[in-house]
Amino acid sequence: MKPLSLLIVALAIAGMLLLAAGCVSPGGNQTPTGTETITPTVTPTTSTPAATVAANETPTRTPGAVPGAGTPRVTILSPLPYSAVTTTDVTIEVLAENFTPGSGSASENVGNIIYNMDLAPLTAPGVRTNMTLSGEEGVFAVSTNTSHTFTNVKPGTHTFSVELVHPDNTSFEPPAVAISEMVAVGPNATPPTPVPGAVLTPGTVTGLPAIQPSNTTAAGTETPAATVATTAAANITTAATTGAAANATTGATGAAGGGTATVDLTAEDIAFDTSTITVPAGAEVTVNFNNMDDGIPHNFAVYTDSSASEEIFVGDIITGPDTTTYTFTAPSEPGTYFFRCDVHPQQMTGDFVVQ
Repeated sequence: MKPLSLLIVALAIAGMLLLAAGCVSPGGNQTPTGTETITPTVTPTTSTPAATVAANETPTRTPGAVPGAGTPRVTILSPLPYSAVTTTDVTIEVLAENFTPGSGSASENVGNIIYNMDLAPLTAPGVRTNMTLSGEEGVFAVSTNTSHTFTNVKPGTHTFSVELVHPDNTSFEPPAVAISEMVAVGPNATPPTPVPGAVLTPGTVTGLPAIQPSNTTAAGTETPAATVATTAAANITTAATTGAAANATTGATGAAGGGTATVDLTAEDIAFDTSTITVPAGAEVTVNFNNMDDGIPHNFAVYTDSSASEEIFVGDIITGPDTTTYTFTAPSEPGTYFFRCDVHPQQMTGDFVVQ
């Protein structure tokens, strides 16, 4: 074949190869049309930031102190009211808000934490804490820690309370108190049965008793301690309490200005069985007192008013189950006075009416 002919054939073959290469898709088996575009498929991924929290998630509350300039508040995180501790060592854990444990100026939110077992917390501002409160089982500890352990606790039902105080052990205004009542302690302890109709507030809000009457303010709102003291016992009732028992008039003999009066008074489930006691003016009063709360101290005391600053009669504290008899002379001036259990001054109160 002539050289020119060979050249023409070679050029023809090269052209055919180039044309074939331009018509083959990258995959080697697809030929796109002039209007078709091949776009790679991308699957988007979503991620949730680590800081995102479900709307219904509640942060865990842990013991500790949170400094701040607001009103000091304390909450008992454990043990809760009507719970059980199956050892004889009971650790109280608290959350102290707007408070710094330690020493400092009385005008600052600093100071001590007082832990009580079966003793009443201090609730009167500006008064030095009574460090010698009576009570067979009652003990206390002054600390700057947000937890405290009572060791070798006698098996039974106990009341634990905590109060934030100034460095000189005087209370804040309003008082910063939390109470956890009806805590069963012991190897075989089981949670006690709540009082019928009672609304329990875990850890207790400042100024409120551990058991809130069903007709008081909702949990989480503050109620002045004085208001609680005058209403708590009247509103916390057991299923057996009737209208007659809640407004009992004692059996009395003699005219106003003398005579005698006999009162049968029972303490059970951290509550008196009556919220009103009525006696003649100047009567010789006999109170047959029955403490039915196992391992819990109670007493009966009469004061001129709910501030309990002026006493009329203060009975000895007895630890249940036990009974005792108190005798004293009623005021000669008719009026409405105040009675309470000194160990549970916020929960066990009532009107002492003199006619």
